[in-house]
Amino acid sequence: MKVAIVTDSTCDLPEDILSQYGIHEIALRVVINGQSRFDDGVDLNHETFYDDFVTNKSTQDVSTAPPTTTDFLNLYKQLCLNYDAVLSIHIADKFSDTVKNARAAAMKGAEYFKAARLQKDLSTPFQVRVIDSRSVTIGLGLLVMRAAELLGEGVSFAALGNALEVLANDVHVYLVVDDLSYVRARRRGANISLLQLGMASLLDIKPILFINKGETKTIDKKRGYDTATAEVMRIVIDLLQKKECYEKVGITYSGNKSTLSEMKGLDTFRTDLAAMGVGSIFAIMGPTLGYYSGPKCLAIAFINGDVKASKLLKQG
Repeated sequence: MKVAIVTDSTCDLPEDILSQYGIHEIALRVVINGQSRFDDGVDLNHETFYDDFVTNKSTQDVSTAPPTTTDFLNLYKQLCLNYDAVLSIHIADKFSDTVKNARAAAMKGAEYFKAARLQKDLSTPFQVRVIDSRSVTIGLGLLVMRAAELLGEGVSFAALGNALEVLANDVHVYLVVDDLSYVRARRRGANISLLQLGMASLLDIKPILFINKGETKTIDKKRGYDTATAEVMRIVIDLLQKKECYEKVGITYSGNKSTLSEMKGLDTFRTDLAAMGVGSIFAIMGPTLGYYSGPKCLAIAFINGDVKASKLLKQG
């Protein structure tokens, strides 16, 4: 059974990783001053976005949109003749309609998939399973990577889909937001008052946000950006030492890659991870998410648990 993996551009996986695992990516859209652009790193270069738009606070006419049902349907139509099934893994449905549109496309295309495969003498049904990652940014990316690895080890479509539904609950994403004004202006549900915003700015308070199971909450506040990012790195190292986890950590940043590489404590963090046998992945956060978080947002993600191929292979 030949299985394709599909994800969306909010996964923030670098192009070389997408290519290495043969992962198909569908882009969300960013609408800037009425012009729709694809958040794919090509139509809308990520670093240019932060230089030209996010850091220019006079540019307020920006919005985002998920892939449409038609977008998904067109992709699934292409895949149905070359694959027997698709695992479509996407940004949490609490943050976007991407999952909803993917599921609608899978249902809408059922008759087309059947007819197209019969014309090619493919009698087996084409299956699409849409997975809500319950996460975002590189947290989603890590779940997609783990899916690709397990698929490469021979895990069946059904067993892998079931495992991912469970593993999604263990994806942890920690974020440090540098400028709360972006969050307040663009996410009215964030409940940040002008007084809170003013005090945070005056005292240089940086919140540490935690995303898990599709929920976002503030778990701490630190005075100074460097102090906040150091605390997130400490939290991640501490948790990884306490439990057998997936051996990769994802790091994304809403800004220039050179600025990320110069971040205080980051080299030591990666060295500590390597000493534990844990690899790390760098990426620039896509504009879809960066628009809401503002520049200099740091996100660090890991999967607080794992599932072994040997166990899943026994399930068939």
